This record gives sequence, structure tokens and C-alpha cells, in this order.
Amino acid sequence: MEHTVLLVDDERNILNSLERALRRDGYRILTAENGADGLVQIKGNRVALVISDHRMPGMDGVEFLSKVKAASPETIGFMLTGCADLKDVMAAINRGEVARYITKPWNDDELKAAAKEAVERFNLVDENRRLEAVTRQQNAALKDLNANLEKKVEEKTRKIRENFFSFVKIFSNMMELYDHNVGGRSRRFAAMAKRLSARMGLDGVDGELIETAALLHNIGLIGLPREMIDRDEELLTTDERALL
Repeated sequence: MEHTVLLVDDERNILNSLERALRRDGYRILTAENGADGLVQIKGNRVALVISDHRMPGMDGVEFLSKVKAASPETIGFMLTGCADLKDVMAAINRGEVARYITKPWNDDELKAAAKEAVERFNLVDENRRLEAVTRQQNAALKDLNANLEKKVEEKTRKIRENFFSFVKIFSNMMELYDHNVGGRSRRFAAMAKRLSARMGLDGVDGELIETAALLHNIGLIGLPREMIDRDEELLTTDERALL
């Protein structure tokens, strides 16, 4: 991932030196010669690291970095100074949330190491923020799922029951069409089974299944020739017995 580094200094030769030191590490380098231009760059780019001069005309480094932090809280700020005292350091830390002080002249290797550490910290914060966002989304989705799960299960169960009893009704009608006596006898069996199961304390799903089984207990008869149904079983042929 290419990271953007913003360099802010009112001296062009300082900017050039900083840019030469950091460009080889693969950063995208932006520059500004004052705080106002630096803020424009911050608003138009996602900047991982800002290295700002301390003493600049118009807007000093402390004020600039404090505004950077307000505009882009995840951006890490370094302060570049030639003469830092304790008061300046405390002001930069308290107002600008400066992560590091770099004195002039600087050591390129130390500067590059500090920039690398800052970018790694930026990546860590960025990843934590991404994971927090994902977690919030997942929690919201889970909350919605839990809130609607019972309703969805009830709806699914209702549809399954409707489909099941629709098929039961179709087969019951088939029996009625095949033979009125068979259909009537099956209905009477079902009514009796319903009463018996209720007396035995079998209600709900169990009661419905018993009633349904009784209603369909002769369903196999619709596969027989009609002339066989009312014939005495003793008068059936061997083949008819096998079919029955």
C-alpha cells in the first residue's frame, strides 16, 4: 500500500532534502510551504504522516498540527525544529499531539526509521478502525437476525403446514372421487381418531398427525380396480390378491 506523507516547511531546500530522504521508501510525497497550503493538502488527501516545521510565518507548526489533528485525527504528526525548548515541546504535545520531535539537522536513517514506525502505527489504527466497523455491521446484522428469527421460523412453519395439509386435502379428494364410500369411511375414521387422541391428551402436532394418518389410511385403495373393492375377498383371484 502506498502511503502519503506531507512535508510542510517555509524553506524550499528543507522540503527538497526531506523529499529526497523519504521518496526512495515508496511514499507518495506532498509538499507545502505554509500551514494554510498544508491544510488544503490534508483536506484533499488521505495523509498518513505530516512532518511540519515548527517556526513558520503566519501559522506556526503547533497551530498547524493541531488543525491537522482536528481535520484528520488518524494522521500522525512530526515536528521539525532547529531550537526546541521544553515550553515548545509541551505546547506541541498538548495542542498538536505531536508524535515525535525531529531536530535540524537530522539523520536520514533515523528519519526514515521514524517515518516507517509512524506509518506502521497508522496502518494499525486504520485496521482497528476497519475491524470495529465490520464488528458493528455484524452486530447490527446479528441483532436484526435475532429480532426476526422467531418471526421467520413461524412464517416458514406456517407455509410448510399449509403445503402439507394442501396435499392431504388433494389425496382426500382423490379418495372421494375414486369411491364415495371409501372417502366417507376415511373421514369417519379421521373424526374418531381425532376424538380418541384428544381423550388421550394428544393434541397439537401429534393430534394433527394422527387425524391425518386416519384420513389417509386407505389411500392405497385408489390404485386398485374399482370392481375389486366391494367384492368378497374369498372371491378374489390369486392375481387380485397379490394386487390387493
